[in-house]
Parts: sequence; C-alpha cells; structure tokens
Amino acid sequence: MRKPIKSVIFLLIFCLTLSEFSALKASALWNPPTTPTVNAVYLINTDVNTVIYQKNQNEKVYPASITKLMTAILVCEKFKDKLDTKVTVEQEDLAELTPYDSKVPLKAGEELTIEQLLNCILIKSGDDAANTLARVTSGSVEDFVEQMNKKAKEIGLKNTHYVNPHGLHDPDHYTTAVDVYILAKYAMTIPKLKSIVATQTYKLPPTNIVKEERILRNTNYLIMENMTKSYYKYVKGIKTGSTTPAGKCLVSYAEKDGKTYYCVAMGGEMKDGVNTAFSETKALYKWVFRNFDIKPVVKTTDTAAQVSVELAANKTKLLLKPETQLNALVPNSFKTSDLKIDVHVPSKVTAPIKKGDVIGSEDVMLITADGKLQKLGTVKLVASENVDRSMSLYILSIITKFFNSIWFKIVAVLLVILLIVYIILSVHFNKRKRMLNRRRMKKYKYKRY
Repeated sequence: MRKPIKSVIFLLIFCLTLSEFSALKASALWNPPTTPTVNAVYLINTDVNTVIYQKNQNEKVYPASITKLMTAILVCEKFKDKLDTKVTVEQEDLAELTPYDSKVPLKAGEELTIEQLLNCILIKSGDDAANTLARVTSGSVEDFVEQMNKKAKEIGLKNTHYVNPHGLHDPDHYTTAVDVYILAKYAMTIPKLKSIVATQTYKLPPTNIVKEERILRNTNYLIMENMTKSYYKYVKGIKTGSTTPAGKCLVSYAEKDGKTYYCVAMGGEMKDGVNTAFSETKALYKWVFRNFDIKPVVKTTDTAAQVSVELAANKTKLLLKPETQLNALVPNSFKTSDLKIDVHVPSKVTAPIKKGDVIGSEDVMLITADGKLQKLGTVKLVASENVDRSMSLYILSIITKFFNSIWFKIVAVLLVILLIVYIILSVHFNKRKRMLNRRRMKKYKYKRY
C-alpha cells in the first residue's frame, strides 16, 4: 500500500506545481533578437514560472523520439527499486523496425537490465530498446501504449496522444510544445532519468550474446563537449527526436547562476550542416542568460496602501504591507517605474486588527517596451501593526447599529401599531362604557317615578 500512496502524493505535488505555473503566466511578451525558424518553441524559466518566448506552442506537432521520455517514466515507476532486473530481448521487439530506424542495435535473446535499456533509449535513442521495455513493463506494446495515454492525462498533457513507445511516425501520434515541456519537467523529477539524460557516453557491457562492449553516445549535441558547434556547457539534458514529418526536435534544460530554463524546439531542419533545433535552442539560452535576471519587484518593507480604521483607539488610518516578497524574471534594464500595480483593498476596516491580518491584495504587472502589460504575480496585503479597539466607540456603535437596524425599525413599527390599536380600543371601550352608564341612569330614573 505504501508505494501507491507515495505515488499519489508525488502526483498531487507535481500537479500543484503545474497549477502554479498555469495560473501565473498565459503568454510571453519578449522576443529574441533573431526569430527562431523552427516550427514551435516554448522557453520558460521554472524558478518563477515565467514564459519568456513562445511560438506555435499549442499547435499539433510530432514528438518523434521525445516519446521515449514517457516510456522511461512508466518504466521507472514500475521498476523503481528493481532497475537491476534482467530481461530478454525477443524477436517481436525487433520485427517492426527497418534498417533506417534508430537502434542500439539489440539482438533477439540478449539479456540486459532495465537500467541498461533505459540508457539505450535515452542516450542512443534505441527504438528496439523502447519496444523491449514496453513489453516487459505492461505485457504487450498495446497495453503499454494504453498506459502511456493514461499517464499523459494524469500529468496534464492536454493535447498529446501516443500510438507507440518509440515515436516512429504515425498521424495519430502527436503532441504540442507545451505538453513536451510538461512531460520533460515531470521526467526530471525522477533522479535516475535526470542522471541518464545528462550522460555524454555510456558503456553498455557485454551481454550473453554480444561479447564486446558497446559505446552509446548521446544524441543531444548540446551536452556533448566534442560537438563544439552545438555544445553549451550550461545545458544538462534532455532528449532529441527526429523523423521526416516531425523534423529535428529537442527538449532541454539549462542552469546558470541559480536560474533554470526549459526550452522546447520542434520542427527544425538541417541548415548548412547544422541542426537548427540545436543552434536556435543554444541561441535562446544565451539570450535569456545575458538579458534577464530574477529580481525582487515587491518587498515586505514596501508600503502598498492605507485604509481607514473604525472603532480604533487614537488611530484613523492603517498602513498595509506585502505579506511576502515577490521575485520575478525581468530584463536587466528593469526599473521600479516599469511596474503597474493594481491595489484591491476595502475602503475601511474595523478594529481590533492584528499585525499580519490579510486586508487585501495587489496585482503586479510589468510594462514592456511595447507598452503591453506582463503580469508578474499577485501579493496579499497585510496590516503593518496591531490596532486596538476603543470600548466606548464599540458600545456606541452597537447602540447606533441597534437603532439603525431593521429589527429595531420593525419593533418600533409594531409598537406604534399596538399603541394605535390600544388607543382605538380604549376610545371605543370608554365610549361604550359611557353609553352603558347613561342607560343605567335612565333606567334608574324611571324606576323612581
């Protein structure tokens, strides 16, 4: 029971992280000096969940071998503590593949561990290894694909559908740049996968059939030091993909000076011998690291607003301060005058008030160079001090409220009505009493005579 519970808790935490990201940013308003030529791009800072640049981010694209990230996720979650489990490659794992497909290559009857096969799919991008892992994880490739689509929904991939575990082209096998980012970010929460995708070369030991060691080289040239044109030392992974319909694809992440960015580039091409998914990703990373920084745009020491205070002893105004500091990714040229802040507070508050009580909020927006507004976040505004209540003013307010209340008015009206009824009845009763008295007097007078 413990493993399923841990999995559920982990998934909830991941979804909450995503929900924070979704709520904070819906669009990006910065443009790099050179517009990328790849079909779709999604560049995001994950420290403060800010989208820096995007292009066709929600359009359907083909993931090619980036699909293997989902395959690796399901395998790791199934064999989490048993990655040293040995499995056998079967002929059915190799049957559908052509000589032009990406392979280790593996041979039918080979025995390898789950961890070795994970290295085969994430470093060498072996389709044969992906088929083997799918079969041993779910019993069949068909059942594994069903689990892939189920997992896609669980982690928030809204526009993704899989039909195989390796990414060979199929019109019904698709995704979007945003979904690729979500997939990659989820994959990087699994330590084993994070370690594998950062590996430049992997030595696959001899097996029961292949007697020599095989060297697997990472297909992601941005982490390969010997690929000088593409190499960028701050990139840590993750996965490439390439088919004719998909084009050249890459999802990666980079870390520098305490900041982390993910970049998705889909639908690139070979141009002058260079993979544009590689070159344009590298250019985007250089641009953001050079021109943007995370800075405090709202501090807890700032005075954000003031409100009127009622029933307070010797105080009529209360200063409000931000509850937390707001850090945001902004251009290096940022100035506080570039901010537009919308404050949402009541016109008045009533004592007693404790220091730190939430009174309102403020929306913080950045005015970009073209005059548009980029929302940086929302901060709660809290009372800057304690405010005691004046007992005399409090009692007076209770009395005033009572006399102004609807219930007092109803009671007053009822009393007036009762008084009027009483007067009418009294007049009527007195009149009748006088009439009766006159009759008695007449009767008495007649009796005497």
